[in-house]
Amino acid sequence: MAFLDIDELVIRFHRDGGVSRAVNGVSLSLEKGQSLGIVGESGSGKSVTVKAIMRLLPKHAKYEGGEIRLEDRSLLDLTEGAIRHLRGRKMAMIFQDPHAYLNATKTIGAQMIEPLLFHRLASKAEARMRAVELLRQVGIPSPERRVAQYPFEFSGGMLQRVMIAMALMGQPDLLIADEPTTALDVTVQAQILDLLGDLKRERDMSLILVTHDLVVAAKTCDTIVVMYGGRVIERLPSKSLLHSSQHPYTRGLIACTPRVKGPQTLPTPIGGSPLNLRAPLPDGCLFADRCPHCFARCRVEQPQLQRVGERHEVACFLTEQQTGGVSA
Repeated sequence: MAFLDIDELVIRFHRDGGVSRAVNGVSLSLEKGQSLGIVGESGSGKSVTVKAIMRLLPKHAKYEGGEIRLEDRSLLDLTEGAIRHLRGRKMAMIFQDPHAYLNATKTIGAQMIEPLLFHRLASKAEARMRAVELLRQVGIPSPERRVAQYPFEFSGGMLQRVMIAMALMGQPDLLIADEPTTALDVTVQAQILDLLGDLKRERDMSLILVTHDLVVAAKTCDTIVVMYGGRVIERLPSKSLLHSSQHPYTRGLIACTPRVKGPQTLPTPIGGSPLNLRAPLPDGCLFADRCPHCFARCRVEQPQLQRVGERHEVACFLTEQQTGGVSA
């Protein structure tokens, strides 16, 4: 059994205006000490999937199928008290916008030590010493002074480093980073990603990185999962992403990514609009309306993941015809 195993997860958001089909049968796994990148457009189900692991979805979200297992635990069967015991200790999350998750009225140090005090893992003095040391490890200068400052006294890049340090306070085995470099300039992005990679190796942590940036995912992670319409439509080694991906959607994402090296060509956008997950799901391929290679079968049958190479699976009838792939 993998360290983390998600099997046919289904999540619906029930609101007054109807039902949003956010996650539609997602299956993925992660081994201990490995890193997984989840990529796709906004609304593809990336963030909902990882927040489901942490059991941090809002009340109007309903788990309507599937299972999430962390080692030998079924996370969806745990009580709220039991899941709180795991958060911060066994698994932790870095959120997209530090300003939305940090309390402006509390010092950085006071917020960092809360998990250790909650889980009774250290005294207040010991927790403060650990907070200072972690701020130093993530590159915050003068951590002894900065630990007593407030969030407004930090830049965006520094706050993201603070969020990483906070997530590491309980020494988790699984670290989830949900778009951790959004709104940061390119130089700071690179620093944050390098830091995450270094910390993963040093601590033998498992890492999930959620991002819309395929280049970032390819550089940072061991395996890439591409999501569309709340489903996994391609899974492959990161080293193969940019040159060996086969799903038309994945290739479309690559085509609309600006190039830094090689021939300078304008990005080519993917035609059409993302799937409306508040409407009933189509019978066929979720990407059919936007796919330039769509044919009759795509409109009436849902493609399943097919194995097309070592650790490479694609949910596409076009690829199945070309390679004779077998069900994963």
